[in-house]
Amino acid sequence: MPAKAARDRLRGLVLGKKVGIRRITKDSYGRTVAELFLGTINVQQEMVATGHAEILWRYAYQCPWTEGQ
Repeated sequence: MPAKAARDRLRGLVLGKKVGIRRITKDSYGRTVAELFLGTINVQQEMVATGHAEILWRYAYQCPWTEGQ
């Protein structure tokens, strides 16, 4: 899937909406690593389910929803 399609899908999901955040950790550059939620919808899980994102398995242990993937 092209990066622009993924960007557009993510924008469509979250732009102008209130999102919840679950902080997981910080990366090696000090940036927050987190999961985003729209109500009960996990944004990352939605992006994976629609083919707009992939799971990086070396980090998947941080997100319980990846266990059944």
